[in-house]
Amino acid sequence: MQASVRLDATPSWTLITEASDLERATSLIRTALTVQLTGYRPAVWGRKAERCFLLRRGGQASRFATGFLPRVVSTLRAAGWRVDVRSTPPVPRLPAVPSIDRLNGIDNLHAHQDEAAARALPVVRARIQVGTTGGKTEVGAELVRRLSLRTLWTTNSVDLQMQTVDRLRLRLGADAVGTFQRGIDSPPTALVCVATVQALHAARKTLPVYWWRQWRVVIADECQLASAKTWYQTILRCGGAWHRYGLSGTVLTGKLERDWMLEGATGVLLDIIGVAGLAERGLAALPELRMVRVPPAAYPSYHQARAAVCPRAHLMLQRAAHTLDDAEAQRLRAAARYEIRANATRLWSWTYQHGITHNQQRNAAALKLLLQLVSHDNKVLVLCSNLAHGAALERALRQRNVRVAWLSGQDSKTLRAGTLRAFRTANSGAVLIASKIFNAGIDAPEIDAGVLLGGGGRTSPVDTIQKVGRMVRWRADKTTVPVYDFLDGTGPPRPGVKDYLAAHTAARVAAYRRAGYPVVAWP
Repeated sequence: MQASVRLDATPSWTLITEASDLERATSLIRTALTVQLTGYRPAVWGRKAERCFLLRRGGQASRFATGFLPRVVSTLRAAGWRVDVRSTPPVPRLPAVPSIDRLNGIDNLHAHQDEAAARALPVVRARIQVGTTGGKTEVGAELVRRLSLRTLWTTNSVDLQMQTVDRLRLRLGADAVGTFQRGIDSPPTALVCVATVQALHAARKTLPVYWWRQWRVVIADECQLASAKTWYQTILRCGGAWHRYGLSGTVLTGKLERDWMLEGATGVLLDIIGVAGLAERGLAALPELRMVRVPPAAYPSYHQARAAVCPRAHLMLQRAAHTLDDAEAQRLRAAARYEIRANATRLWSWTYQHGITHNQQRNAAALKLLLQLVSHDNKVLVLCSNLAHGAALERALRQRNVRVAWLSGQDSKTLRAGTLRAFRTANSGAVLIASKIFNAGIDAPEIDAGVLLGGGGRTSPVDTIQKVGRMVRWRADKTTVPVYDFLDGTGPPRPGVKDYLAAHTAARVAAYRRAGYPVVAWP
């Protein structure tokens, strides 16, 4: 007799309610929803840890986020089980006639936008991946139009919230779009409410349950950020929303736990089109990554970093290399490893400061490059990670009479908007240096070239591709855009040789190539 299991699905959670062999079914589901993690965990350095997304509290039935339902069903059916999924309440049917005839200002959606909406609606919940400049907001607006259900649209910043409100009011009509600020949604009857996840999280204890349950659709913009714990919890609070969609140009973060949380919150991945595909259709400028050569001797070695940050461990390893007593050598190496692991963050910080921020030869190469670009009347966006680094580059350019501005999260929204407007309208070469605030959500087709000054990128390929996305906005005379990065490190990655910066460079280059961007050494 075929084994069977019944799953009761609600918009947020799915319960295991009946099974011919409950223990076996639970075991299969637990295995399917357990992700193996590596890296740092308290007292688990470098060893495997795991997280299970199957939950159980007291005598309640085991449950999991409904976004995992396709994964669970496919696992059970592959094991020969008959699966009965019951939705409570039923998934709402699409209206025969949407309340909004079509999106304002658009005669026809681009083919990839129509494909995204058409593929997302039947699966009810999905992470929709559309490359930068692909019109993700229009995809979300089309989903709202076709569903004609009350929608909570979440963003990760106030700037993006205001941009989204303006764009949605343009496409859906001013009366159809409201905002959530200071714990109040205004107007309360709008078809779409646009809110920052930070505001929703801050108001989670004061908003009544019915407020969360009123939403029938949830859309998470820049959804790679929805894998953060606050996003995950916020999306799952919307107990009446069957339709849940994530929008991003780079859905997968490369961090397994975060990616699984995103799947649980917003469902299956629909990879529609990337920047390279958009460039082939004339909808984006194809970035050409030019890796600037810097002499390898300009970078500190791992041994130099270790000697500066962990001098005692460095000496222990030197003694271990010269002692003839194997037991003593083993003891010294173990003690040194313990100290090095305890100071891993400081080791990386020292390497970054000396290899990136205060690397004179690298900074001189960046300055020379920017002077060349500006001399040809290019508008250049420079993205950096360190505030002191950006400020130092700004001073160096001002001393050479270059039109330059430096923006960070410390600046007011008014100042940022005014500076960006001045950069866009400049009639000659100019440089805009920006911190991480410009990594995503900024639309500036006037950019002629980009420089990625900050390095890094090994643990976050998403950030790497998001940065490049700031430069690819299409305009009539821009089919390609040069983006400059740096070949950091003491040389190419070599087996047995630890080099943080070289490993990070290799990870960035790999991310560029996966995205379909041409990569060349420069000059």
